[in-house]
Amino acid sequence: WRLNSASQSWSAQEIDAGVVGAPIKNNLGQDVGSLALRYSRDLLDHNIMEQTRQMLALNSIATLITIFVAFFSAMLLLSPICKEFKAMASIMDILRSNKKMEAVKQYDKDIATPVFHRFVSTILAVNKEMKLTIMKARSLDEGKEN
Repeated sequence: WRLNSASQSWSAQEIDAGVVGAPIKNNLGQDVGSLALRYSRDLLDHNIMEQTRQMLALNSIATLITIFVAFFSAMLLLSPICKEFKAMASIMDILRSNKKMEAVKQYDKDIATPVFHRFVSTILAVNKEMKLTIMKARSLDEGKEN
């Protein structure tokens, strides 16, 4: 069995051995014999298993390194986004609990999203209008008109 169409070499697999061979030619280009190497099937299986173990170990190490690099890269890339989300959550807690609105400015510098800035300013304006409306309603209840 030739290894390929351009080659004179050949190989064969037997039950207990593998055989490879090549023809031997003289100076006139005539076949004068052939060289055949017969190797043990057990040795071949052992070598394949050893190579498989080495490749598994190398691939496992490469996979672990890739996982660590991907994890730390994700942490590095997502850190600013997480910081911004924490600042947004802090502002939402301040707005929900009606604490001092000056505390909003403390977290406002960490947020780069303009939509959130518009949202917060709208909430602050609504809160201010609600307080004025409550004050007017109380004064009307008490009989005092402005």
